[in-house]
Amino acid sequence: MSVRVLLPLLASVLVACGTLAASGGISDLRGHTFVSTSVSENGQPKPLVAGTQVRLTFAADATNVGAYAGCNHMGGPGRIENGRLVVGEMAMTMMGCDGGRNEQDAWLATFLTGRPTIQLTGDALVLVSGTTEVRFLDRKVADPDRRSQERDGSSRASSTGTPPPPSRSGHERT
Repeated sequence: MSVRVLLPLLASVLVACGTLAASGGISDLRGHTFVSTSVSENGQPKPLVAGTQVRLTFAADATNVGAYAGCNHMGGPGRIENGRLVVGEMAMTMMGCDGGRNEQDAWLATFLTGRPTIQLTGDALVLVSGTTEVRFLDRKVADPDRRSQERDGSSRASSTGTPPPPSRSGHERT
C-alpha cells in the first residue's frame, strides 16, 4: 500500500473517533432524530408533561446534538466517547412555558450534559445516567408518516382531508 492510500484512511478514522460517527460499537447517528418511548427514574416510570416527548437529533455534520422536550429547543457540541454521549455547554431558546415544561427542559439539559451511557440497537437508542433511563426510537420508525408528509408537503393537513390552517404570516399555504 502506498502512503497516499493510508493517509485518507487514517484521516477518516481520526475524524470518526471524535464525532458522532461510529465509536465504541455505536452505529453512525449522523442525521438521525429519535423520539422518546419511555423515561424512568429509580426503576419507576417518570411521567413527562402531558402531550410532550423528548426528541433528540444528531446533526448531519456529526458535531452537534439537539434536543426538545416540549418547550425550548436546545443544542450543543456532542460526541461519543468511551460509550458515553458527551454534550458540551448547551444553548437554549428562552420561551416562557407553563405546566412544568420549563422544569422538564432543565431536567433534560442536566441529563444530557451528565454524560449518559449510550446504546444503539437497530432503531432503538437508550441513554442512561445514574438511575435515569430514557428509551428512544428512530423517528423514521416511530412516525413513518411524518417523513412522507414532509416529502409531499402535507404535514399540516389532517387525515380528514381538510386544508391546513393559515401560516403564521396569515397567508394560506399552497
